[in-house]
Amino acid sequence: KLSLAVETIKSRKFFSHIVTKYDLLPQILKSDSDILKIPSMGPNYLKAHKIFLNEILEISEDTSTNYLLISIEHRSPEFSKKLLQIIIEEVNSITREFDLKESTKAIDYLNELLPNTQIDEIRKSINSLIENQLETQMLANIQDDYILRTIDPPFTPEEASFPNKFIFTILGSIFGFFISVFSVLLLNALKKTTL
Repeated sequence: KLSLAVETIKSRKFFSHIVTKYDLLPQILKSDSDILKIPSMGPNYLKAHKIFLNEILEISEDTSTNYLLISIEHRSPEFSKKLLQIIIEEVNSITREFDLKESTKAIDYLNELLPNTQIDEIRKSINSLIENQLETQMLANIQDDYILRTIDPPFTPEEASFPNKFIFTILGSIFGFFISVFSVLLLNALKKTTL
């Protein structure tokens, strides 16, 4: 189920679902001129999905412990928190609905088979399968965190992850130093040529 959760989050279908339901294109796309309010398979939708996968979403998977670290990086800390909450809620909801539908179909099918089966061993197997499906339905109905259980809930970061002000200050100082040196050398060269 861990791989299913990861692939669901990365899928275009899931992205289209959350973009449509929560009107997320304006926040995901950077410039308003790029935005069309049509989250279909058009160029803006595909562009937004690419930005989502390459610039906003980060998922790291620890297969030994079956834990996922999902993080969102966006210029708006509030949007980062909101998007992460949406992802967790919607993956749980979609997976729950799918499992409930599948288990209901399985129970209906098994209940149709049961009256027509005369062999006790097969009847026991069918009843065991029905019990498993009922357990799936029970878990789906009582757990809010169905496939993704939150250990550390989404939060609004206190400091921006980018742009890093310290790095910009250092780079600005270095750039300013080189401009100053270049200006002094250029002025000296101009004075020598005019004398």
